[in-house]
Amino acid sequence: MDDEFRDRPSTFLRISRSFFRFPAFLRERVQVNSTSRSCPGSKIASPLLETASPSSIAPSISFSTNGSSSPAAVSSVIEEKGELLSRDEIKLISKTLNCALKELDFGNEIVVRLLNDKRSLFKSLLARCAKQAYDIEVFDPKSLARFCPRAVRVGDGVTRFFENFAIVFEKGLGIVELEHKLAELCRANGQLHYRMKVWFQAENWLCVKRSVVDTVIEAHSKQYDTFCAGGAARNVRTVELVWMKLMQAVIMWMKQGFLEVAVSSVIEEKGELLSRDEIKLISKTLNWSLFKSLLARCAKQAYDIEVFDPKSLARFCPRAVRVGDGVTRFFENFAIVFEKGLGIVELEHKLAELCRANGQLHYRMKVWFQAENWLCVKRSVVDTVIEAHSKQYDTFCAGGGSARNVRTVELVWMKLMQAVIMWMKQGFLEAALCQKEDQEDEHL
Repeated sequence: MDDEFRDRPSTFLRISRSFFRFPAFLRERVQVNSTSRSCPGSKIASPLLETASPSSIAPSISFSTNGSSSPAAVSSVIEEKGELLSRDEIKLISKTLNCALKELDFGNEIVVRLLNDKRSLFKSLLARCAKQAYDIEVFDPKSLARFCPRAVRVGDGVTRFFENFAIVFEKGLGIVELEHKLAELCRANGQLHYRMKVWFQAENWLCVKRSVVDTVIEAHSKQYDTFCAGGAARNVRTVELVWMKLMQAVIMWMKQGFLEVAVSSVIEEKGELLSRDEIKLISKTLNWSLFKSLLARCAKQAYDIEVFDPKSLARFCPRAVRVGDGVTRFFENFAIVFEKGLGIVELEHKLAELCRANGQLHYRMKVWFQAENWLCVKRSVVDTVIEAHSKQYDTFCAGGGSARNVRTVELVWMKLMQAVIMWMKQGFLEAALCQKEDQEDEHL
């Protein structure tokens, strides 16, 4: 993005890629009384094969517990029936967490693992560190404390966050109430990340989750004889699975909190997302007759097909054509809204309604958002608009001035599509929460 838009954080939210990716094993109950077996030390550092990628713990994070207290539970996204955690799993998490906090400098151990990941995803943790820090091949708590005081502060914030978790687990709450309390902590933390401009990045989340779980396992492997949860829980694999389940929910709740603040502040600075000239430009460049090629562009990137065009799509991919027709109808409705001459605020509300309804539809049809797809969708929409614009650029103007510059069209549409994706994600999450409430009502 150009500087003129980079300076507008409320409209150019760097909520990169998707908020939702649910591995299949999270839908299965983890049996804590599984057969005990030893685990070699190398297991602690072993990578988890999963399609989603890791996320950054970023600059100067103070893991606060203050924030919104809305108790909406999102465990329905992980399990269709019942609670997120069983009683035995809660006991196991509480015991292993307390052990990890006692045995290790928990937060700094996690930060050390992130820095040793070697995927260059956590360079922000090294900001303002001593020059020597950049030459360290393998970090440990001592080198972290000596050369990276800022990263140590981040680690201390991580420790405080999990200490608050431990307090909640020790209160002896009912399962549903406990999950509500954990969700509150995580959503407040996600909201804090947004206010501190610490953006969630899809490619970093898996590494954070893996680092937390491995740190817990390290402490568990030192004192496994002390752990039990309704039966033998010495099996490191059991601890790993239960903590992976918990961390998946933690990440989802944090993302929910982040999104809540992002949505409420997207028009914070000037009370509007788009200017009048930008609205005119979008309305004039919205030529929906070319949108079927969007599916061709996505398919080319996803499946390595050399060249797709609308004809080959219609001949060989009837289902993709139906999806393309749905995309066309979606943007036709957009065009209708733009043509109504609404005020800017009202227009943005109407667009948000359309997008949220579309996100809800995706959830009901079990079309899950996947991180690796969003950027391609956004790029394909913008490229399709630019294709039409480049053919007929003489007909486009915005506010009486020239809008022939393709770069201008691109920037305005990238701004719009960033908001569209955010609103759709909001609708997706709303549908997930509503399903949970409906299931609880039926149970009652």
